[in-house]
Amino acid sequence: LNLDEKEVVLGWLNPKFSDAQFHIFPHAVAALAAGTNCTLDGVVLVAGTIAMALSYSESGEEIRVGGFMKEPGSSYTIGNECLTSAIKSFDGRGAKTNLLEQILSHLNLETGEDLTEWANSDPSTSSISSLSEICFLCDSKGDEVASKIISDAAKHLVSTTMIVAQKCGWIKGDKNEEREIIVVLDGEIATHKRTISYLVNIFKKNLPQVKCVVPEIDPHLGSAFLALSLVNLSKEREEIEKIVNEANLHLPRLQQAVGDVDEVIEALNFQALVSAAQIRLVIDNQVQFLEARMIELINELNQKHKKQLKSLQSQKIELEKIISDLSIQTTSSIQKLENLNFEELNETQNLLSEILQKASVTKFN
Repeated sequence: LNLDEKEVVLGWLNPKFSDAQFHIFPHAVAALAAGTNCTLDGVVLVAGTIAMALSYSESGEEIRVGGFMKEPGSSYTIGNECLTSAIKSFDGRGAKTNLLEQILSHLNLETGEDLTEWANSDPSTSSISSLSEICFLCDSKGDEVASKIISDAAKHLVSTTMIVAQKCGWIKGDKNEEREIIVVLDGEIATHKRTISYLVNIFKKNLPQVKCVVPEIDPHLGSAFLALSLVNLSKEREEIEKIVNEANLHLPRLQQAVGDVDEVIEALNFQALVSAAQIRLVIDNQVQFLEARMIELINELNQKHKKQLKSLQSQKIELEKIISDLSIQTTSSIQKLENLNFEELNETQNLLSEILQKASVTKFN
């Protein structure tokens, strides 16, 4: 918050809580308090929606570098570089990368032309920022383009942190103070395991006294501790710290319990697999039995059909013989009838000829 914004917030709070004392800090300070046990002796490196580094000098002056959304190392910048690299890979201007395929799948697009059109449609900041997770995914699978994007982002974040440390007087030229510098990591980019790996390696080469810390408590609880420290409620703070310490003491037990539960779940999963295998075996046996029985029934039916077919073939032969005999008899009868009719016609014709001849003789006479 800038000065005007702080005045607006205080103007709203003071009338409602007239007896309270207010100190307004950015979220980064709460994260720094959570990671340094409220001493604020260190640098908080924020990388998420924005990217920045913040600390306090010995005089209490706030020292900040970065802090805007499109700062290198932010989720927006990483997402935007992923988008650019994917489009360049598609049109041949850049190296081949799996970012193209993953981004198309993430956005439910089909081709590089679709992606270019989407990029030109003025997508929202959150849409572009969401692509940073794809970059981490491809980096974890060895994609060189994605790895360079994450590595470059980590280098910028380290550079930003070193500038703050230098302004705090912890780095003087080429001679670094022999003191440990706590760098508290905050934000989804800074606390990502891939980013942490890059940060630790880069710090080790350039500023080996840096110790990267991810707060064990939520920054909101860190702001509560910071408020207690500012009003000197040491007793209450000690009580809260005692509760936190007791919780930390029980943490190994809880982790062990979680491990035990995981083992039980794994055992149950194994038992379920065994049971499933047994059921599968029983089903397979039943299927094999039914298949064998079906084959037997089919064979039995085939045998019956063969017998019936043989009987039918015999009957067919007998019928064919009967038909043949009938045909022969029929042919013979027809021939007899034909012969009989021809002789009768000849006799009739001869008789008529005789009659006609007699008639003619009589007429002539």
